[in-house]
Amino acid sequence: WYQWLTEQEEHWDFDALVCKLKNLLSYIYTRDKLFVSITGSDTESLLAELSDYLDTIPEKSELTYETVIMPRGIRKEAIVIPAGVCDLAMIGKIERTQELIPGKQSVAARILRLDYLWNEIRVKGGAYGAGVSLFNEGAISCYSSSDPNAARSMEIMMGCGDHLRAVAASDASMEGYILSMAAGDAMVISVAGRGDFADRDYMIGCNDELKRKHLSDI
Repeated sequence: WYQWLTEQEEHWDFDALVCKLKNLLSYIYTRDKLFVSITGSDTESLLAELSDYLDTIPEKSELTYETVIMPRGIRKEAIVIPAGVCDLAMIGKIERTQELIPGKQSVAARILRLDYLWNEIRVKGGAYGAGVSLFNEGAISCYSSSDPNAARSMEIMMGCGDHLRAVAASDASMEGYILSMAAGDAMVISVAGRGDFADRDYMIGCNDELKRKHLSDI
């Protein structure tokens, strides 16, 4: 994305950009790539209006795009900006054989997020935020935002394994972490929030059965 923006700035052509965006719109915005989500009670009238609107959208695009995504491998990259703070991320991958994020990994991530990264990077280091995220495909990401000391934060992130080993070797109770992790998966949310979560679950292929398995694993 950044490289594309740089190229646009160096070789600016408004008419060519408009043409590309129109072609991209006609390729993306078709019924075969669209799903409709409705959160509310008056669904019949909404569906009737949507049906009339959807009839105006092409079923498929006449354009075709060949997209090749090549593995970039291990990279150490930074984008320099004129600011005293930056956003930082360190990403790796954990090999796993199951489709869900294991409960132990979820609890470990919560320990790192609340007890280690937040205190060391946010409280002591002055960053706006810090944490760790796990993804279903096995990726793990440590991150900080609006961070005035990225070099120090990278050293802190590299110490995540040592912190977990120290917690495991101590007499610290895991009950609080487990309960808070389970509560996070069963939090009370508004109707609009439930709609947003339902959309997310649909797009990532998560259903109630998988949620129950994950909660049981925790």
